[in-house]
Amino acid sequence: WKMSITDVLSADDIAAALQECQDPDTFEPQKFFQTSGLSKMSASQVKDVFRFIDNDQSGYLDEEEL
Repeated sequence: WKMSITDVLSADDIAAALQECQDPDTFEPQKFFQTSGLSKMSASQVKDVFRFIDNDQSGYLDEEEL
């Protein structure tokens, strides 16, 4: 069984959050969390989402992973 990020976050919310930070120097973590739906989750749920996205397990999310 494979989990998809859209199992926990809305595809439309993800797209909107990514759209908001397309231009250089426009990433605002609080706004990203709110738009993507992450702000509605518990800390444990956010960690699970982070681990899911962090494909190389570096502890950071790079552009390719987003």
